[in-house]
Amino acid sequence: MFSRRFVLLQWSLALLLTASFVLAQSAPGETLLDPQATCPQETRDSITTCLGQVEVDESQRPGGPCNDGDWPCICNKQYGLIACYAPCPGIQPAEDVTYNNNNCAGQHNGVRNGAAGGPATYSGAALTTTAPNGATGTAGSAGGATPW
Repeated sequence: MFSRRFVLLQWSLALLLTASFVLAQSAPGETLLDPQATCPQETRDSITTCLGQVEVDESQRPGGPCNDGDWPCICNKQYGLIACYAPCPGIQPAEDVTYNNNNCAGQHNGVRNGAAGGPATYSGAALTTTAPNGATGTAGSAGGATPW
């Protein structure tokens, strides 16, 4: 019984985090990488699911969620978030890319991620998104080389 409640709590938390992230995507005044970008709803839904998986992965890591100064964890999560937008990169918040470039390109003890010239791996579940043409693909790989 406890186990089922715990899983339900985790998924509720992931849904809440995803919902707040999705709302942030459409926040007034937010700049997207390509303000003219369009993306099919199916792809947007796939991206939202992927973003939720990144949040779940972070919440379930052995050391708990990322904390300030844990750059391997932070940059791994950033790479996961960016990788989710692979089928439709124009709708990604520009602020996320700027943050990644300013923090995950070797600035903190040499930590880099795949979006900033480092290893193209993601430590967490394989992230699957649906491209605009309906094809599916994965971004990152479960248990990749980037340490949590």
